[in-house]
Amino acid sequence: MLRMQGFTVQVARSPEEAVALYAAAPDAAFIAGGTDLLPEIKLGLSQPRTLVAIGTALPATVQDEGADLVLGAGLRLEQVAALGLPALSAAAAHVGSPQVRAAGTLGGNVMLSPRCMYYNQTPAWRASLGGCMRAEGPLCRVTGSAARCVATQCSDTLPALLVLGARLRLCSPAGTREVPLADLLRYDGMRPMDLAPGELLTHVILPRPAPGTRCRVDKLAARGSIDFPMLVTAVLLRLRGAVVEELRIAVGAVSPQPRLLPVDAWVGRPLHEAAVGELADLAWQKVRPVASVEGDVAWRREVARVTVRRALESLRAEA
Repeated sequence: MLRMQGFTVQVARSPEEAVALYAAAPDAAFIAGGTDLLPEIKLGLSQPRTLVAIGTALPATVQDEGADLVLGAGLRLEQVAALGLPALSAAAAHVGSPQVRAAGTLGGNVMLSPRCMYYNQTPAWRASLGGCMRAEGPLCRVTGSAARCVATQCSDTLPALLVLGARLRLCSPAGTREVPLADLLRYDGMRPMDLAPGELLTHVILPRPAPGTRCRVDKLAARGSIDFPMLVTAVLLRLRGAVVEELRIAVGAVSPQPRLLPVDAWVGRPLHEAAVGELADLAWQKVRPVASVEGDVAWRREVARVTVRRALESLRAEA
């Protein structure tokens, strides 16, 4: 049986109080649904002395601000799945199991800790290998190098948020700020987001898509539920006739950093069969999975090509 070490819990009633409690406590961590943090504590991967409970501090609202839709980070994933939002609701519906979606929050999935088959194990298991860079060893066991950790960011929602052009509203003792999600993501399994210590995600801001915009999200996993993804693709497409007016393709769960593919060259061109094939090939060229999660890397790379092609064909047919 895996046991948790002792810790104290302080309950915050607002984001401002939460960041103040975090700043005042040594070795603190935020906790909302706890579906990711509590298993990490049991595995000895995280050992906070203080948990700042933010379940009642985070907003769980949906605000229509005209050009933007503002989602509270405290929304449960099952609530996000029921909103009928392009791409994001489908991505939220893919997370874990009904029990996980009932407890886990949108903010928690955005801030999900990167995963690795060498890291997400017990201390005794890691010790048999000589440790892991993220925990107690000098090397990344995936690459055998001390250069960087390549634990994979396996969030289901991040690729959808990238194609939607999401911004994050963050709270810290210094005040609040809004930053495009794409500007925060880093290729670093130990520090996957460029955030200040103790900075708290309070809102996810979605620009309203233009009329005629269509989206699709696809997830590759070993099973239809429970499992973390081995690949997530999200595609946003808007056509005028057969001509591409807007196109974004994001791929996640293959490396520490979910990324948008460079597809600007296809905007303004007809989306004929050859163009679909070119974009699918682009996905294969740019997606370089790492072996930190299950699934053969060459196979996952090929599946990226297949899912992007299928998504584009489906969205083109709908249009």
